[in-house]
Formats: sequence, C-alpha cells, structure tokens
Amino acid sequence: EAKGSYNSFLGIRPIFLLPAITISNYGLWGTIGMYFLDPLDKHTISGYAYFDGFNSVFSWSYTNRQLYPTIIFSGYQNPYYYTGARIYRRYRANNIEVKFPLSGHFSLSGLALFQTSEDALFDTNGYKLGQVDKNENNLGIACSYLTYRERVDSDFNPAGGRYINLSYLWSNPAIGSNYDYHLYKIDWREYIDIWRRGAHTLAVRFYGRAIETNQGHTISLPWDDNTLRGIPWGALRGNRTVASSIEYRFPLFKDLGFNFLGLYFDRFYIVPFVDYGGAWYGNEIMSGKFRSTFGAEARFRFWIMSRYPMILRLGLLQEIEPNNQAGWLFSIQPTF
Repeated sequence: EAKGSYNSFLGIRPIFLLPAITISNYGLWGTIGMYFLDPLDKHTISGYAYFDGFNSVFSWSYTNRQLYPTIIFSGYQNPYYYTGARIYRRYRANNIEVKFPLSGHFSLSGLALFQTSEDALFDTNGYKLGQVDKNENNLGIACSYLTYRERVDSDFNPAGGRYINLSYLWSNPAIGSNYDYHLYKIDWREYIDIWRRGAHTLAVRFYGRAIETNQGHTISLPWDDNTLRGIPWGALRGNRTVASSIEYRFPLFKDLGFNFLGLYFDRFYIVPFVDYGGAWYGNEIMSGKFRSTFGAEARFRFWIMSRYPMILRLGLLQEIEPNNQAGWLFSIQPTF
C-alpha cells in the first residue's frame, strides 16, 4: 500500500448519537439513534435502541459500498406481542444481504436471515417465568426497482416515483431452522406528484406477504409508523397478510427558520392518511380479519449539523372497525 493512501474504513467517525422518544397510546419508548460514516460515504453504520420497561428493542446496520457488490449486515430485536395464555412472542435476528446493482434503477440481492423466535411466559405481575426459543433461519433472494423524482425535500416527500421490492425466503431444517416454509413478500410504493410547485404528493403503499407450509405456521401483520397506525403487534394473524396506506402530503411552511439546540427546523407538513389491512388463511379471504384507521399527522423536518435530515411526527388517529378506538403517536422516524 502506498504511503499516505486513504483507508476509508479507518476514516469512520461518529456523526451523531441522538436521544429520542416514540410515544403512542400503546406505550412510551426511550430511543438512542446512532450514525457513523467515513468522509467518502463508503461505510455507514446506523441503528437505534430503546427500552420501555417491558421491551428491549434494537436495530443496527452496517453498509460497505467500497466493494462490488454492496454488502449489508444488520440485526434487530422486536418488541413482545401477546399470543394468548400469558405467552408473549418476539423476534431477534442477524441478517446478511449482498446487493448487486444491475442498472440505475434495478438491483438483485441474496439474503441470509438468522432469526430466533422467543415465546415467554409472564405471571400476572409482569415477571418472566420462562421462555422457549426456536430458530427460524432463512435463505432468500430479492429484486428491487427504485426511481425518484428529485426536489429539495425528496428525502421524505419525493416529487413522484416508484419503489418495488419482491422477495422470497426459504426456511428448512437443513439450514438449522425449526420450521419448514416458503415466504413471499411484495412492498410497492407509489409517489404521485399532484402539484410540483406546491410540493403536494399522494403517497400510496401496498405490503403483502404469503407463507406456504405444512406445519400450520402463521405470520402476523407487521407494525410500524407507516402501516396500520394504531394497530398493535400481532393483532392480525394468518398465512396471508396485506396492508395498505394512502397519504396526502402538503406543506404549510417550507422554511420555519427555527433553530433549537443546534437542530434546524425547516419543513412543516400536514398529512391526512387512511390505513387498511387484514389477515386470513388460504383462500378464505371472506372469513379473514380486517382493520382500518384514518387520521392526520403533523411532520417537521429538522437537520443535524445542517446535513442529516430527520422527521418529527405528531399524529392523531381513529380506528374505523371493529373497535372504533382513538389513538395518537409521536415519533422521530423515517417515513415511507
């Protein structure tokens, strides 16, 4: 190696460690977010962790763009959700993804997922009495298509475009798994430019999964801040799940000009939305369970060190069927 040559890996430096909170009618979580990279952005390390007294949750990711293909290592631990008889379940996993860019818009990935499902028994006071762990390892393949029309706030509100991700995962005892199944996923997002000058966008998302197995294995509708807001983890289960979301994003202010503790706030958006999703078994879609919510969010974009954008979100929502329950959320999270 030539004297004085640049080593991008040794150039990795912390950019920020951000304490934050996520609050909804289902709980309060304290969060620590982190972001590290080198000056040429060849290596990126990011993640978060939180604990609410019952759940310890984390997610991390390392991306190496110096090599071809791009290599991504990641891991997570999800919160518990109730399965019945005082038993709660959560998942923790480590992932490896090798991504081959095929063109300016397409990429093909190979995936390896080493996941553990934990079924824990709690007493009436919330103390854990015991747990049973099962391995749920997967090998898979994914194909992605991405095209965004750029504008100054395209990091969270593209001026039109599309994202499609199709993936297949295989689980079998031959790869150390306690399960035998085939899992198919589709994540489709459309961004429709309604009024470019005014930065008005209609954002539509469809997320579907299907599992094929002879073991009676089921999947639950995943929860995040962009899919079925107000519906808790594990509320909908089956071997077929779908979720959809429609948002109309428009700014009230394009530059608030507000600085707080070194965080610069510029965009202020109002976002009415409708979420809908359900789960069922096989072809019995008419006997499945479906739930929907509607509401509105206020979204503020702020900048860390005038370079790294984050989104602060405040939302009110109302479930339509079957419980007609009102809810709310506060988060510092990316949007879809």
